[in-house]
Amino acid sequence: MECIYFSNGLNAKNAALPCKLGEILWCINNYGEVEETKAVGFLIGKESVCIYYKEKMSSEYYNAPLGTTVFLTREAAEEALEGEKHG
Repeated sequence: MECIYFSNGLNAKNAALPCKLGEILWCINNYGEVEETKAVGFLIGKESVCIYYKEKMSSEYYNAPLGTTVFLTREAAEEALEGEKHG
């Protein structure tokens, strides 16, 4: 997959970014909890855009498409977590 990583606010000419760089987001962390995070970059592929973010208790950065483990609202993250528990 050909991808371009943008961490300095640059946009690909035709990429529709799911949020702004630095925007507050919500993620499901490795402990199965919802926590606040922020967009620190984007991974732009041919068919998708992933958001780079960092969990509070980790030194690693993660990337995921919006709506999988990273969400625009706390409520959406909590709904997804509940769906994982009951799904």
